[in-house]
Amino acid sequence: MHNLVEVVGLTPLLEKHGITYKNRNFEELYQSLHIEEKHGDLCDEIEDKLIKYFSSLVIPDDITIYDKLLLSLKHDDMIATFNWDPFLIQAYNRNQHIDQLPQIAFLHGNVALGLCYSCSTNGVFGENCPGCEMPFSRSKLLFPIAEKDYKTDPFIHYEWKCFENMLDKSMMVTIFGYGVPTTDVNAKEKVKKSFNRS
Repeated sequence: MHNLVEVVGLTPLLEKHGITYKNRNFEELYQSLHIEEKHGDLCDEIEDKLIKYFSSLVIPDDITIYDKLLLSLKHDDMIATFNWDPFLIQAYNRNQHIDQLPQIAFLHGNVALGLCYSCSTNGVFGENCPGCEMPFSRSKLLFPIAEKDYKTDPFIHYEWKCFENMLDKSMMVTIFGYGVPTTDVNAKEKVKKSFNRS
């Protein structure tokens, strides 16, 4: 989150609007823009650029850590991810012929994830919902960190519920590279709760 502005190519857009972004965590930067109504269009442009950037990423044909992670777990296991990139979904799609793949919870949405709010289901963005045959909507990516109650968006709320249910019955939790922002109080509380059980 510290160099996302440069990586995604948001520098010209932010400079055009006179926004100071250097040495700032992206989520904290987005929070400061979100609370000012005058930046509503800018926030939409930022999300569009993030979607375009992450949607352009393609997993290599070689076996990756994503393939190994999926194939090392069973259906009773869960991968909970905050990542926006499509790699986990792409790896899942190319390994889906295997019956015992784990469940996945997308706690902050994902560019490759499609949602049907009518049928309360998800799938690959760009495909149609098998229930109503309407095109899947794109999942939301950006949630202001000071307001991440994970209840406003019904899909994200459901993903967190599934994650919390899994944590409640888990014997083991492994965390890879998760650095929760200090302001994301809800995420910290939900994760810490699983480690504070007696």
